[in-house]
Amino acid sequence: MVCKMGTDMAKSGMMRCLALVTGTGLSLAVTGGQALAAGPSEPGLPQLDISTWPSQIFWLVVIFGVGYVMMAKVVTPKIGTVLEDRRTRLDGDLGKAREASAEAAKIRAEYEADLEAARNDAAAFARQAAAEAAEKAAAVEGKADKKLASKVASAEKKLAEAKAELTRITDLFPAQVLGDQYSSLMLLSGMHGQFFGDKKLRSAIEKLLFVTFQKLPTNLRLDAMAPLVEHYVENGDGDSGRDVILKMTNLMSQFSFRTEERLPQLARIAQLRNTCGDTGRAEVELVAALKDYHDHRDEVVNIYRCETLRPVALAWHALGNTSQADDLIALALEESLENPNSRPRCDDLVETCIALAEHQLKPSPELWQRMTEIGEGLSAPW
Repeated sequence: MVCKMGTDMAKSGMMRCLALVTGTGLSLAVTGGQALAAGPSEPGLPQLDISTWPSQIFWLVVIFGVGYVMMAKVVTPKIGTVLEDRRTRLDGDLGKAREASAEAAKIRAEYEADLEAARNDAAAFARQAAAEAAEKAAAVEGKADKKLASKVASAEKKLAEAKAELTRITDLFPAQVLGDQYSSLMLLSGMHGQFFGDKKLRSAIEKLLFVTFQKLPTNLRLDAMAPLVEHYVENGDGDSGRDVILKMTNLMSQFSFRTEERLPQLARIAQLRNTCGDTGRAEVELVAALKDYHDHRDEVVNIYRCETLRPVALAWHALGNTSQADDLIALALEESLENPNSRPRCDDLVETCIALAEHQLKPSPELWQRMTEIGEGLSAPW
C-alpha cells in the first residue's frame, strides 16, 4: 500500500510538471504571437525571440519526455520496491513481535500456574510434616511420661523402703551390740550413695553418721565416712567431698593412734584427696606417712609392719606412681621377714598377692623375683 501510494504520488507530480511546462509553452506562444502581431520589437531576452521557439518547445518536450520516462520506468519502481521491502520487513517484524508477545504471555501463564501448584504442594507437605511431627512428639512424650512415671514410682517405693529401714535402724540402735551397730553404720553409708539425690534423706543419714555414732570406735566411723567422699565426687561435688575429708582429719586429731593404725588411715585419706583432684597434697601426705613410719618403726611389732606399709604402697599406685608402689611393697615384704615364724610371713605374702590382684598392680620383674624367693624360703608346711 505504501509502495502504491508512493508510485501514485510520483506520477501525479510528473503530470503537474508536464502541465506546468505545457502551460508555460502555450503562454509563451500566445505572448510571442501577440508580439509578432505587434511587429518587430527591439532586441531583448533571447528566449523571447519567436524565431527560436519551435526548437525550444521541441527540446522542452524531449527533455520532459525523457525525464518522465526515467521517473516512470526507473526511479519510481525502485522507490516502490524499497518501500515495499520496508513494508514487508515491518509487517514481518510486527508479526514476530506479536508471536513473541503471545509466547511470553503463554510462558508467564504456565510459570504462574506451576508456581501456584508448587506453593500448594509445599503448603500441603508442610501441613503433613507438622501433623506427623506432632503425632510422633505426642507418642514420644507419652512413652516418656509412662517411663518417667514408672521410674518415679520405683524411686518412691525404694525411698519409702529406705526411710522405713532408716527408722527401724534408728529405733534399734540403743539396744544393739557393737557388731550390729557397725553393720548398721555401713548400711547407712551405702544408703547415702543409693539415695544421694534425695537431699533430705541424705542429710538425715549424714547426721546419723556424724552425730549419733559418736560413741563408736574412731576407725569404724572413718570406715563409714570414707565412701561419702566417693559419693560426692561421683555426683560432681568435690567440695563437699573435701568437707568430709576435713571431718575425717579432725576426727583423727581428737584421738591417739598407734602407728600401725594411723598409717592405713592416712593412706586412705591421701587416696580420697586424689579422688577429689588434690593429687599434689595427697603425695605430700604419703611422703609424710612414710617418714612417720620410719620415725616410729621400732614401736611397731614386726608382725604388723607389712600390713602397716602395704596401704601406703597401694595409695601410691592409686596416684599413678607404680615405681614408688613397687619399692614400698618390697620394703613391706622385707619387713615381714623380721618375724622368725613362717606362718606370719606366709600370711603377709598371701595378703600382699591378693592386694596386688585386687588393685591390678602388676609387680616389676625384680619385685616378682623377690616374692618368689620369699615364697620358696618358707619352711614346711608353708
